[in-house]
Amino acid sequence: MQKPVFRSGGTRKLIFSKASQSDGYFEGDIAASTTLLKALVEPLEIIRDLKLLRPLGSKFGEQKMMRLESWRSQRSLRNIQKNIGSLKQLYAGLSNIIEQTENTRIQEKFDQIFKQIDIMQNPIESSIETKEGFQEIKKLSETIKTLHALLENAVNNQGIHLGFNSRDGD
Repeated sequence: MQKPVFRSGGTRKLIFSKASQSDGYFEGDIAASTTLLKALVEPLEIIRDLKLLRPLGSKFGEQKMMRLESWRSQRSLRNIQKNIGSLKQLYAGLSNIIEQTENTRIQEKFDQIFKQIDIMQNPIESSIETKEGFQEIKKLSETIKTLHALLENAVNNQGIHLGFNSRDGD
């Protein structure tokens, strides 16, 4: 199996130069790049919407602790930390092609997320029931939302537009 090769050129800085496969899975280098970059950007929505905001409910007092992932084993926060860590590793492989100022802001946002997770009362299954914990989770979701926007902007600046995803409801 051939490893993907990135190349720079024109308005599209990140594209696979050898994206064709024998099974014809990708129509071209942009399609392959889009698939890879969606794997980086879309999970942030899932973490924010399903793993954080859904259990919080619309306001304090409406939390649904049992909607937290792995709530019985009290591993919800650890799972989120691992998910974000995996996305940071994936991003690290792409960061050298992102403009330096954007790259710095993205790296800082990843670091901010880890700091927020570190100060949260663990397990999150306990902290979700307190006003302070509720607010910490809300702040974490906002930081993830900002990281999502930064990554999406960086991807767009590469000339790749992710378009809709399966969660858009279209």
